[in-house]
Amino acid sequence: MCGLLTVGGGYAAQVNSMAPFNLDLAPLLDWGSRHGDPLDGRAAEAVVGLLALSGARRRTGLPEPAAELVKELMLVLLPLYVSVIPADLAGYPAVLVVLTGYTHEAGRLNARRRDRLIAEVETLRPQFESAMTSQRRVTWARLYGQLLRAEGVDAARPDGAGRGDR
Repeated sequence: MCGLLTVGGGYAAQVNSMAPFNLDLAPLLDWGSRHGDPLDGRAAEAVVGLLALSGARRRTGLPEPAAELVKELMLVLLPLYVSVIPADLAGYPAVLVVLTGYTHEAGRLNARRRDRLIAEVETLRPQFESAMTSQRRVTWARLYGQLLRAEGVDAARPDGAGRGDR
C-alpha cells in the first residue's frame, strides 16, 4: 500500500504506482510561448492537473490528451471544478491544443491523431462554453469563485481568498 491507495489495480495503477504527482508546467508554457500561443498559467494548471488525475498517460512527464479524456475534461471535469469568468474561457481549450502540439513534437502523437484531437477540442468548444457558463450547472467551486469575485477578491490568487485581500 502506498499512501491511501493500493497499488496493483484500478485507479492506483493508472497513477503510475503512485509516482510523485509532479507536473512541471514550465516546458509546456515555454513551448506555447515559442510557438506563438502563450498560455494562462491557471488554465494550464487546471487542464494538466485534471488530465493527470483522470489517468492520462504521462510518458513525456505531462499527461497526454486522448479523445475520451478531452471530452470528459471539457464537458464534465472543468465545468465541475473550475470557476472562471467568461473572458477567460478561451484559455482552457487553448491549453489542450498546445498540449496536443507539445505531445506531438515529443513523438507521442502522430500527425493524424494530433489533428483529430485538435478538431475534437474545436468541436466541443461551444458545448464547453455553455457548460462553463450555465446557471443550471453551478457547482460549489464555481459558486465560491463567483462569490469571491463579487466581493472584490482576486479568485486567481491562491492566498487572496484566505487572507481576504481585495
